[in-house]
Amino acid sequence: MSQHMVAKAWARSRTGRLTLAAAVMACTAFALPAATFGASSGDERTTTPVHGGTLKIIVEDPTDNIGYPASSSQLDYYYSSPALETLGRYDAKGIMHPFLAKGWKVDPVHNTITFYLRPGVKFQDGTDFDAQALKWNIQQFQQQHRPEVDGIRSMSVLDKYTLRLNLVKWDNQLLESICWFVQIISPTAVKKHGVDWAKTHPVGTGPFAFVSWNPDVSIVYRRNPNYWQKGKPYLDEIDLQLIYDTNTAYNTFVSGSADVLTRATSIQTKQLEQSHQYNYTSTRNLAFGSAGYGLMLPSGNPKDPLSKLKCRLAVEYAINKQALVKSLLQGYGIAVDQWYPPSSPFYNPDVKFPYNPAKAKQLLKEAGYPNGFNTQIWTTPGYQDMATVVQNDLAAVGIRAKVNVVEIGHIIQMSYGRYNGMALYIWPTFPDAPVLVDRNFNPNTPAFKLNVYHPPALAKLIARARSAPTHAEEVRYVQQIWKVLFKDNALFVPLYIPVSDVFMKKNVHNLHFFTTNGYDWNPESVWLSK
Repeated sequence: MSQHMVAKAWARSRTGRLTLAAAVMACTAFALPAATFGASSGDERTTTPVHGGTLKIIVEDPTDNIGYPASSSQLDYYYSSPALETLGRYDAKGIMHPFLAKGWKVDPVHNTITFYLRPGVKFQDGTDFDAQALKWNIQQFQQQHRPEVDGIRSMSVLDKYTLRLNLVKWDNQLLESICWFVQIISPTAVKKHGVDWAKTHPVGTGPFAFVSWNPDVSIVYRRNPNYWQKGKPYLDEIDLQLIYDTNTAYNTFVSGSADVLTRATSIQTKQLEQSHQYNYTSTRNLAFGSAGYGLMLPSGNPKDPLSKLKCRLAVEYAINKQALVKSLLQGYGIAVDQWYPPSSPFYNPDVKFPYNPAKAKQLLKEAGYPNGFNTQIWTTPGYQDMATVVQNDLAAVGIRAKVNVVEIGHIIQMSYGRYNGMALYIWPTFPDAPVLVDRNFNPNTPAFKLNVYHPPALAKLIARARSAPTHAEEVRYVQQIWKVLFKDNALFVPLYIPVSDVFMKKNVHNLHFFTTNGYDWNPESVWLSK
């Protein structure tokens, strides 16, 4: 169960209910020592960490921003985590704990959140991480109109290491949003060199300092000797090898030229598992944070046939998602009709689109397209096969889709304007579902702002979910959100949540990929046995 505020964690009665009075009583800070969260990865029989060595990790997604989080995506966090850190970290159960913050206090009655920072933490440029620096970092997100920090009326620096957020109204998501999304960077470095420089030169509080970025080749980090956690990091260097072709990445890993492979095809995954030569962590064990894959539809583009609801619903019923998972993923995935699987408390059992091509054809006829229509599917090289499967299913009901294979940067750029057709979109299953929906379908969010319809009912439900006083009420609102988002408006076509593994050599310890969620890892704790 997701814990959204300290009051929830501390003030649940035996019935599991949280009253406002109990919340008031629970307006207290909690502080925990810095720790590494999540189950260990790999062979941990050797329990004493060893210093030294270079960790070579193959990563397969292009990036153009590793140092200015206010305008980066979640995928970029893989690349920036050696240098940049956050106020909190999730444990394996999806509960947020202090990290750069030593604690916090929430007050849902007076609508405040107060952060208490660890004293003495410095950025890699030697400047202090303090309350003024945290305020500046949050302001960068505000300037980018990021919904993760919506609802802050003002910020008050109470002393060098204490920052109070004064909220417009109570928001049960805001604490975790700031603790997780806002990777902390040096204000001094950005003010000196500019935002464009910062995107390619991360300067944070993390265990590794940025060394170099050779586009489409590698990103290199070196041990930060002044890191705030004494005795860490253990590694001398981290080398992120940028290999976008899946077969090349696989061959590089099995040849021994890299220590970690972050993604493999379903066939490759089966081969690597059955070889018993490697350790691995899997999304099967995640409390949350798996990536889901689907198609964003142009519901807000009046010149596109898919602006009509019945055409969008026809797409939903035309795709055989179960067959897609079985054939394309070798069963390594879960077919979904909403953004969370049935195992999630947020799942709405009434939101389903069973494969029904006859119904799809009928909907097209009712929409005025008895012979179907022409459209496009925008995808990236790694997901061309998925797009082809969808293309074939759509063709069977008369929707003739051309598959356009482009780089992810092209799709991101498209999302800021008008485009025709469907676009590949990857969503993470956060423990805070309202934030996930808000950051994708908020009318003020730059991405898809022009090409996606924004139902007024959706905005109201998001606001109610974010201010819900109990987890049970939040769940009810989120389930209503899925109905409005998918069943009533079909703004997005979810396809599947894959089951994937990160493979590593047996001398790699404490990697912590896929032990808390799909995006965090703990570079300071990784070590290599000799």
